[in-house]
Amino acid sequence: MGRSVAEGALDRLVNASHHVLMDGPSYRSRKRPSATALLG
Repeated sequence: MGRSVAEGALDRLVNASHHVLMDGPSYRSRKRPSATALLG
């Protein structure tokens, strides 16, 4: 029963979602430590 409940929940989530397209630089690159900080 747990699997069918999870599949139903995911189906509703995917069908009710909105796609957001964003252009520009990633915020992840700002949070990621640089290679020199990792080696240094």
